[in-house]
Amino acid sequence: CSTWGGGHFSTFDKYQYDFFGTCNYIFATVCDETSPDFNIQFRRGLDKKIARIIIELGPSVVIVEKGSIAVRSVGVIKLPYTSNGIQIAPYGRNIRLVAKLMEMELVVMWNNDDYLMVLTEKKYMGKTCGMCGNYDGYELNEFVSEGKLLDTYKFAALQKMDDPSEICLSEEISIPTIPHKKYAMICSQLLNSVSPTCSVPKDGFVIRCQLDMQDCSEPGQNNCTCSTLSEYSRQCAMSHQMVFNWRTENFCSVGKCSANQIYEECGSPCIKTCSNPEYSCSSHCTYGCFCPEGTVLDDISKNRTCVHIKQCPCTLNGKTYAPGETMKAACRTCKCTMGQWNCKDLPCPGRCSLEGGSFVTTFDSRPYRFHGVCTYILMKSSSLPHNGTLMAVYEKSGYSHSETSLSAVIYLSTKDKIVISQNELLTDDDELKRLPYRSGDITIFRQSSMYIQMHTIFGLEVVVQTSPVFQAYVKVGSQFKGRTLGLCGNYNGDTTDDFMTSMDITEGTASLFVDSWRAGNCHPALERDTDPCALSQLNKISAETHCSILTKKGTVFEKCHAVVNPIPFYKRCVYQACNYEETFPYICSALGSYARTCSSMGLILENWRNSMDNCS
Repeated sequence: CSTWGGGHFSTFDKYQYDFFGTCNYIFATVCDETSPDFNIQFRRGLDKKIARIIIELGPSVVIVEKGSIAVRSVGVIKLPYTSNGIQIAPYGRNIRLVAKLMEMELVVMWNNDDYLMVLTEKKYMGKTCGMCGNYDGYELNEFVSEGKLLDTYKFAALQKMDDPSEICLSEEISIPTIPHKKYAMICSQLLNSVSPTCSVPKDGFVIRCQLDMQDCSEPGQNNCTCSTLSEYSRQCAMSHQMVFNWRTENFCSVGKCSANQIYEECGSPCIKTCSNPEYSCSSHCTYGCFCPEGTVLDDISKNRTCVHIKQCPCTLNGKTYAPGETMKAACRTCKCTMGQWNCKDLPCPGRCSLEGGSFVTTFDSRPYRFHGVCTYILMKSSSLPHNGTLMAVYEKSGYSHSETSLSAVIYLSTKDKIVISQNELLTDDDELKRLPYRSGDITIFRQSSMYIQMHTIFGLEVVVQTSPVFQAYVKVGSQFKGRTLGLCGNYNGDTTDDFMTSMDITEGTASLFVDSWRAGNCHPALERDTDPCALSQLNKISAETHCSILTKKGTVFEKCHAVVNPIPFYKRCVYQACNYEETFPYICSALGSYARTCSSMGLILENWRNSMDNCS
């Protein structure tokens, strides 16, 4: 069912009539139901254009007004839009809403000018009300009400639905719409120019065309009937009939096409783009501006031109790369080919991190948490020379049993003993050394005011962050693969068996696994079962407020969301903020961990510290 021009209608049963009124009318709904599956309303302005469309689909309400589309409880939306089984997207020069809900499928199409169309399922036959008629398969009984045949205006008055606090006076006087015979010939010729072979009956359209011709400001001009010719073209296209490119620059033009697009009366609305060059959908053709055959729309660059697929650029983290350009990220190199990244994996070092006082991430990326006070074996391996072992010292850092944190990292071999703590470097004779310091294959130097690095020539690298919270990052070369043991796991590419104890048993819990790697006589480690935030509502709110900068839109961290999921870091941040008395150093360390992970993926979060109080 559709309406077009200054008030032409074609019902579900293909009956055509004419009516103009400026009230709000029900276009199509299901009769006599308190909450119908659909209720579509429209209102025309004094200029005869459609001023507003309301589409109610169960609880969802879409309002189209002044060229913008709003969804109730969401606000004004951008296209394409998909939510709760409703999809709204451009469709050539029109906009199409497709609803696929539990019990119903429905299509609504409009053009922000004079056109509105509804397609509904056959199961609603005989059940519809509104300007679209009763959908009972009979053309001539649309205006029958309680056994009486009404004229157009009386029928339309029954479909009127005033806005709250509005009393719209409906036009009761019927205006005779008798077509002028003198335009019949030209109208028939114009419709033939759209499609000479179309099986959609022309008679009704010839009458609508004649009415357009006589109501026009310059009667008899061909451009007077563009809306009716467009509707005939649409109906033929929807019936999968052939239509010609009948428009010209001076006759019913669609306007100038942007960039190098071309006008087609019957083009595919499934637009192939650089982002999705293989896109296809089953749909009838429509009129509008389209890319020439053999090209796709460049939706990545700002200019939206049509390019050959080989000229498509690529995008990553909001940055555009030219075709053929390469990009290096953690452990891989990627080349931009036909709008897609073509990536090659490179040999990747293993990384193990000790962060936020009590969090460990193994070489195989398994995260866990424990609270213990002891010296633990972090990593031992037959690949380390002179029987080398890397150890981590955890101490109490507050009143509660769960306030434990990393305080030192020790590298021990038959040749060396190196202890890196908060700001100091001790060697095997407990002598304080100034940096940089060198001993055989090991060099230790200060990277910056916050970082100390231990570099070796045998494939082990340790970076220690001294403030705001003491943290350590261990990196090993690929020669260590499958040859490590300790808190950093076994580095075999499998996260499930990382909790391998010193007795070669895979444990189920972090605390039992950690206890097996104690390098001294200490109390067992604890896993905090209760949520530290549960003890104080005030602490919980404060922690969530400060940590939410990680997940919020519009912050410095947002540009990394597509690359690194912020949720695990947010949860860790909240836990740390509630668990430790000194809240801010731990919040800053959690934000820093996220920024560090982003930078390892090739995305630097510039000046993130400035966006957070107390992190500078």
